[in-house]
Amino acid sequence: MGPVEIALAVANALAGLACAALVAGVLRDADGRRARLLPYFAALVGVYLIECATLAMGMTIPILNVGLALAWGGILGLRLRARASPHAALRTSLFFGLYSSLPAMSLMLVPALASVGGWHVLSAEDGALFGIPSWLPWPAHTILGFYVGLAAGAAALKSLITVGIVRLVVSRGSRPHS
Repeated sequence: MGPVEIALAVANALAGLACAALVAGVLRDADGRRARLLPYFAALVGVYLIECATLAMGMTIPILNVGLALAWGGILGLRLRARASPHAALRTSLFFGLYSSLPAMSLMLVPALASVGGWHVLSAEDGALFGIPSWLPWPAHTILGFYVGLAAGAAALKSLITVGIVRLVVSRGSRPHS
């Protein structure tokens, strides 16, 4: 493991644990139970490990990672539709979507680490040498532009998909059956 991988692993571990503690409280409150936080915290850490694994399998292109939002939205929606108000379910799904996006957002560290390593993160030439396709428009063909766009896009898509799926599941569960 090189210094970039170690820095990303440490950043992910710290972000995953710290934010799991915060989001666990939101999940518990939306779940309508006064249970201990530990089960929610443990579940979130498990989600985080899965997110990190799918991001690593995607070789920094978070397609599988974004696809997990479909699963998380469905699971969260089914869990919350009978236990939380629609507003609380949507609020919780936004927090969850952002939390599950943290591994993808950690890709924004790559330009900082590349800069420390001597790369010119705003250079198209260094972007090409770094493996970024030169056909992308500016600034996406630079190291900084590529990784910020990738991370922000993944976070936005994951959050929108998670919230959208939860909204669909919760609204279907709240209708009277005929």
